[in-house]
Amino acid sequence: MGNDYMCMRYKATIPPSYNAPDVRAAVIADWTEKSIRATHIGIQGHGLSTLPIVMLETAAEYFCNWLQCGHQYTVLEVFSGNCVASSLFVDAVNRYETASVKWIATDICDYPSRVMRPNMTFDKLHAADAVAKYGPHTDILLMISPPISTLLSQQKFADYYACYDFIEIWRAGLAPKYLVFVGEIGGADGSWGMYDYLFRNEHLRLVLRAVIDTRVDLLNNEYYEELIVFEIV
Repeated sequence: MGNDYMCMRYKATIPPSYNAPDVRAAVIADWTEKSIRATHIGIQGHGLSTLPIVMLETAAEYFCNWLQCGHQYTVLEVFSGNCVASSLFVDAVNRYETASVKWIATDICDYPSRVMRPNMTFDKLHAADAVAKYGPHTDILLMISPPISTLLSQQKFADYYACYDFIEIWRAGLAPKYLVFVGEIGGADGSWGMYDYLFRNEHLRLVLRAVIDTRVDLLNNEYYEELIVFEIV
């Protein structure tokens, strides 16, 4: 049963119907602050990060080493939650001093426990609106442990629409743009089907894949938390 479950997580695909305008509009209409708070507030509302701090520190180190020295980046983060993870990444970039970042954190919920840094801003938006507003001026679209979602989830495929829209904005662009994912892609983090969508996408090139932790789930399956970077091509 365990292995079958893991195959379901990683072999799942995004339903083709989700690209139809009427389906997209209906799905996005379900992303309400009320529904998300009812299902996902958890530790985000208590000033904690979804992923352990030590894991985030490892991911932030890989992220900083990947950034090009001397460059200035605009990072758009969706599903930023209380920004505990965001601020840890910003602290690491500031500490390494190899690159500079303008960090735009966004989430459909504005948590009172939100943590900020001087070079961070926060905008209360769900993922599609965040990409529409900031995507054309962004170098990196970042997701750190986005909410897990299936066909029955309240926020289903929010990460898919964010990535799809960002790729559409930049796939014909001249400057390099990136998608960065931290967590267990398409498994415990994000929508089922995202693993297949990102790794098989003809407009994405994998440039970095780093394991930040090896874990075991309740069914005794070993899985990996990773930092994954795709370049839009």
